[in-house]
Amino acid sequence: LVGIAVTALLSMFASMMVAETLEGDAQAINLSGSMRMQSYRMANAALLPSQHQNLDNHIAEFQEKIDSPLLTHATQINGNAELEKRLADLHEQWRFLKPLLRADTEGQAGLMEQIDDFVHHIDQFVFALEHSSESKIRLLRALQGITVFIVILVSFFVLYNINQNMAIPLRDLVAQAEQIRQGNFRVVSHYNGADELGLLATSFNEMSAELEALYWDLEQRVKEKTRQLQQSNDSLRILYNASRRLYGAPSDIIGESRSFLSELTELLGLGNLSLCLSTSETGSAYQILTSNGKDKPEFCQAPNCNDCRLSPNKAEFIDSLQEVVSFPIGSHEHYSGELTLEIPAGKQLEEWQRNLLNAFADIIYTTLSLNNLAEQESRLALMEERAVIARELHDSLAQSLSYQKLQAAKLKRLVEKDAEKDQLYSTIRQIQDGLNASYRQLRELLATFRIKIDAPGLEPALIGTVAEYQERCDIQINLDYQLHDCPLSPNEEIHCLQIVREAVSNVVKHSQASQADITLVRTADGNVNIRIADNGIGIPDLPHKTNHYGLSILSERTESLKGGLRIERRPEGGTLVSLTFRPGFMNPSSSINSSQAS
Repeated sequence: LVGIAVTALLSMFASMMVAETLEGDAQAINLSGSMRMQSYRMANAALLPSQHQNLDNHIAEFQEKIDSPLLTHATQINGNAELEKRLADLHEQWRFLKPLLRADTEGQAGLMEQIDDFVHHIDQFVFALEHSSESKIRLLRALQGITVFIVILVSFFVLYNINQNMAIPLRDLVAQAEQIRQGNFRVVSHYNGADELGLLATSFNEMSAELEALYWDLEQRVKEKTRQLQQSNDSLRILYNASRRLYGAPSDIIGESRSFLSELTELLGLGNLSLCLSTSETGSAYQILTSNGKDKPEFCQAPNCNDCRLSPNKAEFIDSLQEVVSFPIGSHEHYSGELTLEIPAGKQLEEWQRNLLNAFADIIYTTLSLNNLAEQESRLALMEERAVIARELHDSLAQSLSYQKLQAAKLKRLVEKDAEKDQLYSTIRQIQDGLNASYRQLRELLATFRIKIDAPGLEPALIGTVAEYQERCDIQINLDYQLHDCPLSPNEEIHCLQIVREAVSNVVKHSQASQADITLVRTADGNVNIRIADNGIGIPDLPHKTNHYGLSILSERTESLKGGLRIERRPEGGTLVSLTFRPGFMNPSSSINSSQAS
């Protein structure tokens, strides 16, 4: 832009200078042209007598023209020596021609030839003036042409420079910005000029490199976090499935653990896993499971398990392993075995893998504990049920048989004394009646002992019991079961069923009732209340004196439920048996909730 401005200023200054030299050239040419006509007028005035009076005027007029400052200025401003010479020649010839015009007729001979020659010199002067003016005009045109050329050349250079140093770098930066916007941080600007765009390109390249490094680092972090989340998800999935399946079937821990060992081995990506179960820290393992399906791991020294346990590194038993890591299964008080992981050479156990195996070992130990607890509770329930059976046999059949034994001894003494037949027959009938009663009691006890709950829940068993007694007697028995939202344990259900059967049996045997109502509900404080009411003759005032062994059975089962039992006459007639106990799920510390029925 400065070049174009300077060129334009120089062109304007040169044009002004040339135009300044052209000033007066046209007037000088016109004046010179009029001098030719004036020369002929002076010749006519000198040669024709009728024009003599005008001769002086013509001479004065010509003198004024030839002495005009326009001619002098035109020759001086152009700085043309030829013009000055020709103007000087005209003045010289005019000095010669002027006296000739005033001469007499004889002296004017050859005047016209002199005039023609003078006019010829005037023509040459005019031609020189015109040639000078044309030269100035040509110079002005040349200056304008050169100016236009220079402006075009400078403009082309400026446009080329703008394109190379601005347009192309800007397009490059815009394309780079677009690539960066699309996530391509590897694009590089190749413009390295020392101007502002070069600085911007350098900044863009640095920013692109930093973004690429940041993006790559972020991408690696995302991949690492994704991998860790996937590992955590797989770990949680395996632990959840293991806890759900093992806790649901603690007795089948061996079968369920095989598949989880294989899944853990695949997830860890290290070596084989093995599970060794033992009852003590010094004894041999009673069960060994491996993830590869072999009977035992390669480093295992079974049945000399102490050699393996006491070894600081089990990998010393096999050269292909770098390390064998053990995870104990148990607590400080109880040892149940260990979970071992084989680590090949060149690999290392990470913290998340260690945490996963510790958690799985805890699940195995918890499952073993649940299995042991279930077996212990089953034993306790079996022993408790056997104690109840023994008490029932003692309180009913054993006492009846003891009475028959006494009757048999009495019969023996009567026979030895040769007693009368009536007395003997009476004793025999008593023995027969006692035996029949004992047989009925035995059958009732056998029926009671064979009772089991096949269908899930207490209600189906009670419905079956009601149907059984309805077939055996004419008493209308109604069942009102309202314990659908009360999850009783199997042991509690067995006791409740036996209490209801014993109470209904007493109604059938002794009440002489036509209707009995069985109601099972929950009280406002969450306890379970079982009521068996009949419309019979009512219970005697001293029922324990009438060989009511069933009442003692009711009391013992009530004590097993840690409940309260009431047996009383109803004001409207009949007997009411009412049992109230707190279910085990309302008291987690109670063992009833978790006990198993035989």
